[in-house]
Amino acid sequence: MDSNKKPERDSGRQGKSYSIYKRMIVLIVCFFCIPFLISGVYWYNQASRMIETKAVEHGRQLVDFMNGHLASYFEQLEVTTSSVLSSQLLKTYLSKQTYDEYDQYDFTQRASNDIFLHLLSNRADIFNVSIVGNNGLVASSFSYKSALEAYNRYSKSNEIGAKFSIKGIRWIDGTPVLTIVRNLINNASYRSEGMLIVDIKYGIIADLIQRMSLGQSGQLWVYDDEGEIIYSADPDTWGKPMEENFPSIPLISGRDSRIDQSADGKTLTVYNRLDVADWEVANRVSVDELVGNLNNLSTMTVLIGALLVLLALAVMCTILFVLTRSIRSLQFLMKKAESGDLEVRAPVHHPTLEIANLYRSFNSMVDEINRLVRVVHLAKLKEKEMELRQMESRLMLMQSQINPHFLYNTLEVVNSYAIEAGVDQVSRMIVAISKMFRYNLHDLKSKVSLAEELEHLETYLSIQRERFPGLVVETQFDGQTVDKVPAVRLVLQPIVENCFKHGFENRESNTMWIRIEGHAEENRYQLKVIDRGAGIDPQTAEWLNARFAADDKGLPENSLRHGEEPHIGMWNVHSRIRLAFGPSYGLRVACPDGAGTEIELTLPLEETDDEHPDRRR
Repeated sequence: MDSNKKPERDSGRQGKSYSIYKRMIVLIVCFFCIPFLISGVYWYNQASRMIETKAVEHGRQLVDFMNGHLASYFEQLEVTTSSVLSSQLLKTYLSKQTYDEYDQYDFTQRASNDIFLHLLSNRADIFNVSIVGNNGLVASSFSYKSALEAYNRYSKSNEIGAKFSIKGIRWIDGTPVLTIVRNLINNASYRSEGMLIVDIKYGIIADLIQRMSLGQSGQLWVYDDEGEIIYSADPDTWGKPMEENFPSIPLISGRDSRIDQSADGKTLTVYNRLDVADWEVANRVSVDELVGNLNNLSTMTVLIGALLVLLALAVMCTILFVLTRSIRSLQFLMKKAESGDLEVRAPVHHPTLEIANLYRSFNSMVDEINRLVRVVHLAKLKEKEMELRQMESRLMLMQSQINPHFLYNTLEVVNSYAIEAGVDQVSRMIVAISKMFRYNLHDLKSKVSLAEELEHLETYLSIQRERFPGLVVETQFDGQTVDKVPAVRLVLQPIVENCFKHGFENRESNTMWIRIEGHAEENRYQLKVIDRGAGIDPQTAEWLNARFAADDKGLPENSLRHGEEPHIGMWNVHSRIRLAFGPSYGLRVACPDGAGTEIELTLPLEETDDEHPDRRR
């Protein structure tokens, strides 16, 4: 149950998984669409503000230019009218306290000839010139009525001592004029004795003011400090109050700007001042007109950006479809491999290099897993085979023992009869056989010293000497060394048995010679069993040595039947030595130049736990 719940805990820790499609769409939206939209809005706002700022600066530049132009214009007009102030005619008539009709007539005629004619001939923009004295004398080049109206209107509001003053707009017989007045000052008393009224054709000034308009559809208003309209697009409103005709336009003095929102859209109103005439200028223009094609450009940019994003999404989705299809195909193959089908293979060729490399890696991985599975399978088969061989060897050994306990007890009874009968030779052989059975009762896997194994071999040879009186056995050992050499039980007896069975069995001579010698070599102990028997042919010796050298191979199957075939005893000895001490030890067959056979047996000199950690106890 715990193993079944573990994947659930793992999936909970991992959290929710998302497909690569969703991740890429979120990536494009977060890192492309939203930044593009934000940057577009920011760019549009900044561009709009910059254009509005430029429009305000442009309006002020126009006003400054108009200021200079009007200042030059009025200065010239002031210079032109300055000659009237020093006229002797004005000094003579305006200083009179009383006058008659003739004086009025004479003043009018002489003013027309001396003053009006001069001004009107030099300035084509002058519509009317009038002189009105404080004593009641009036002279006008066009209308006495308009002269008196202007005098009555401006005499009280005209500044004391002002020499040149620009007034508002008037209409004379349907013609709009800009009225300019000058005080006629007595040089002796420095008192104003009258007023020079100059009415300029306003069309010329209106054309100049109109040039200050911003844009094609811009609206322009010019008004004075009293709120009277100096200029607007509707000439019928000239000279009338701003609040009555244009209540939506705030009367602001000085330089300012404001943006208003209406049903028609946003409008920018720029306020400036014409200092030369003390006029206020209100210039209104649509923000959409200022921005111009910026809206279209921004819309086009957004559309192009959206199109590019859609195109990028389409391309990305196509690429992702190819990639994910390949990944899903690989995932399907991996599931088949996971279920045990190790014969699946991914396509070798793919248009995408990374996917092709991934496929090749998958194929290599499956090949390696398949190889490792075969290796493990073969290893297990060989292990089972080795176990079967060991079991067969034990079985044959047990069969050869023929119930050693029973034989041992039987031999004890026979020995007692031999002693009673006085047959010492039989008694010795029975005792030797008893020792051999007692030695054989122990586990063949248990380790003994080489000295114990040699003692057991001597017991065996004592029996063989009774059988073969001509047997000669020579031994040469280091008595102190053999006690330190580890061995397993019954490794020498089978080898010496082979000497009798294969070396001396068919020989006519009764002389048998066997030599057993041993010496230490570095960390191993080398034993040799040498006989002068029939010997072994080189091919058989080479075949045996090849089997001994291969630790994972045994004798052919037919060599294990019934224990009758040759060399089974030596193979058992070799296998048990290798199982006990490792592949560096075991048997080897040598063919000396003379007759006979030489068996080399290699054992460890002093076995330690570090040499064979897999066999520690």
